[in-house]
Amino acid sequence: MPHSDDDESVASAESVNSFDYEDDDNSMISFEADSDEGSPTNIEQDVEASPVESRLLWQKPSSNHLCQCRYRSMKVNWYIMERFVMPARKLSDTVIPGLSLDELLVMLHYKKWSVDELTSDFFDNSNRLRERCGLSEKVNAVYPITTKGSDFMCMICCESGPLDTFSLSCGHEFCVPCYSQYLHIYVGKGELIRCMEPSCSKSLYHTDVEKILQNGISTEVDVIELKSSGSSSSSESQDSTFAEADFKNYELSVINEYDLQFDGVEFANESRPDDAQDPLSRNSLLRAAAKLSLDGARSRYKWCPAVDCENFVELSKDTRPHDYDYKKTNLLTNVPVVRCPASHEFCFDCQFENHLPCPCDITAKWVKRCQDDSETANWIEANTQNCPKCSSSIEKNGGCNHMLCQHCRFEFCWICLHDWRQHTQSHWSCNRYKERKEDTSGKLQKQNALARYLHYYKRFSVHQHSMKGDERTLANIHRYMLLYMKSQTHNSKKNVSWNDAQFMSDAIRSLICGRRTLMWTYAFTFYLEKSNYCDIFEGMQDYLNETVEALSRIFEDVGVEKKKKQSEENIMQALTKKKSKIVHLSALIAKRQRLLVECANHGISDGSLIFKEIK
Repeated sequence: MPHSDDDESVASAESVNSFDYEDDDNSMISFEADSDEGSPTNIEQDVEASPVESRLLWQKPSSNHLCQCRYRSMKVNWYIMERFVMPARKLSDTVIPGLSLDELLVMLHYKKWSVDELTSDFFDNSNRLRERCGLSEKVNAVYPITTKGSDFMCMICCESGPLDTFSLSCGHEFCVPCYSQYLHIYVGKGELIRCMEPSCSKSLYHTDVEKILQNGISTEVDVIELKSSGSSSSSESQDSTFAEADFKNYELSVINEYDLQFDGVEFANESRPDDAQDPLSRNSLLRAAAKLSLDGARSRYKWCPAVDCENFVELSKDTRPHDYDYKKTNLLTNVPVVRCPASHEFCFDCQFENHLPCPCDITAKWVKRCQDDSETANWIEANTQNCPKCSSSIEKNGGCNHMLCQHCRFEFCWICLHDWRQHTQSHWSCNRYKERKEDTSGKLQKQNALARYLHYYKRFSVHQHSMKGDERTLANIHRYMLLYMKSQTHNSKKNVSWNDAQFMSDAIRSLICGRRTLMWTYAFTFYLEKSNYCDIFEGMQDYLNETVEALSRIFEDVGVEKKKKQSEENIMQALTKKKSKIVHLSALIAKRQRLLVECANHGISDGSLIFKEIK
């Protein structure tokens, strides 16, 4: 139900709750066996979770407060450490001591990362398992890259000389450049890589794969590191580099062009402790194996659909019915909205951006309609005429109704489509109304349908572009915050602390989310049949629109101050003076957004809101 202006006074407790981030939830989940083929199996039965793993197992509630599903936002390197490396290390420390981490990774890889199958086969016949995995009979064998002091001829490229070579226990030796090319071809498949000799089944360690790949590009890496180390050593130059280059890259990471305008409301990637310190987390073969494993469990894992984003989300707790099909229901309680570590928010089912209050089915129809050429055909039908003689399509571009077909040179009247020669003073009758029993052309209906579609699409598009403008403005404000805080480190007098400025992040998140919800309400109402409850929903839509524009205007005013060459300190002081208003509007947006989604869900569930089929 729409609420009155009394809701302007939002309780302080509600204000705080509206700003709680999902990451604050400290519920820990256990490993669950994947039901999909090719996915990792339960490893908690064999080894207990270490403190590092425990930090990787936090789950979050869905961003849709009506949905009870929970999820984990993941990066590939987190998944590698959690599902590949840590189980191997625990096996080496407890169940199968004496084997190196390299050998255990090869065994786990061969067994599709199933700890249970590996331990069963190892204790049944370890020699047979080693042979099938392609491991040497010698335990913990090491295969270094060697430099030949004398001439060596590679049997692949036929190059000779003191070449860097690599060979396994099988003795098949090849030059490192050939091995590097070989690995570049096969590493993307995510499977164990065998010796280059076709008849040999010996496997390469994952660490050796990375060494050979890095050895092939070591010169290029050194050049890049040399360039990066050649920057000025003065503190002023370093500060300038931080302010210009770092923030330019930072803004590019915030303001991206991708499907349906995802937003980076957190202004930072989510991080986990020690997530980038282990070289194995960046191993090329393990990354490819992780992607292969994730693609084999698509009902549980979904890649983030944002462009150039390599993160994914795990639906760790699905409270919906087992036979649930998101294409056959419109209830919003079953829409799991999730957020990847880079803060891209999307629907886990249909993988569009957060489209609440639209159900997945309506969202798909709207996107298809916007991309389809059917609207172009409707416009042509509503705004053009066919020549009565040759049927060529003609658009009227002037005020005169005397038309000349450029194709057949036929002259006719645009109004009645008759021969213009009949329009003499005594036979001019096309202005007279002639009652028709039916509209055979359907032009009026098509004009009305096109006008209705353009009405909702224009508003959808306006808010879509406004969201981009808000992101740019707010990214600049966030930049001013960081520059100001950096300048405070060199100033003994500190006017604003970092904690005092944190309300800005809450406001940023609230504004972007409110704008996005408002945008999708127009796609929602386009498919609704007119009713009293529909009027109520549109009234709540107006309330949200008013609040979003009020908060957006505050940030626009700050952007105008920056154009007047105001310093970061003055901008921050202007923002802190408006803190109470910003916090109030942010809480009000969050509240009205939730009420709007609840109103839509209530109307759908009790039949007050009915979607109509629009062709």
